[in-house]
Amino acid sequence: MKENNIKYEEKDMQPIEEKKSNKFLIGIIALVIIVSIIVVGIVFITISINDDFVPYGGYNTSNDDLDFLEWSTDFFDDSSYYSEKLADSLNDENWYMVEYYAEKKADIISDAEYEITTFSLSNTYEELRTMFIELLSYDDSATYYLLKACDCVDDNDYTNAIDYLDLSTSYIKKATTQTREITYWIDNK
Repeated sequence: MKENNIKYEEKDMQPIEEKKSNKFLIGIIALVIIVSIIVVGIVFITISINDDFVPYGGYNTSNDDLDFLEWSTDFFDDSSYYSEKLADSLNDENWYMVEYYAEKKADIISDAEYEITTFSLSNTYEELRTMFIELLSYDDSATYYLLKACDCVDDNDYTNAIDYLDLSTSYIKKATTQTREITYWIDNK
């Protein structure tokens, strides 16, 4: 019979190599979340640089257009807060808090998916709303897969947890790219 040469850590009998791999993956996810927070911060700053922000060089915008911009700033503020807390919890490997903040983020995304439909926007701002809806979709998927990873960690199913973390990371990257596109749109209109 062939002897298994995998080294185990005494306290939980998980292979040391697997723990290192998990920490590396968690570090990458935390880094992606932090980059996302920075990008979201740029959008927040762009939108709220001054209270006299008049989009499109003075073209008339409806009150709903301006309310939508204010709403999007509030959403980014809330989303950034929970993303930052998620990144901290992932770095600390505190899966209870990861799950807690992921659930909170899922709640604000769910609220935002409804709220975004309540604005009567001009044709110009419809394009921005469409971009936000896509961003919300990516955020929702990233959060969903993060919660699935938490369930797997609770069940000590680290292989599937890593797969779900990979899926979550791919959606976080898509959300980051979409946030950059939103920032570009706002800066160039």
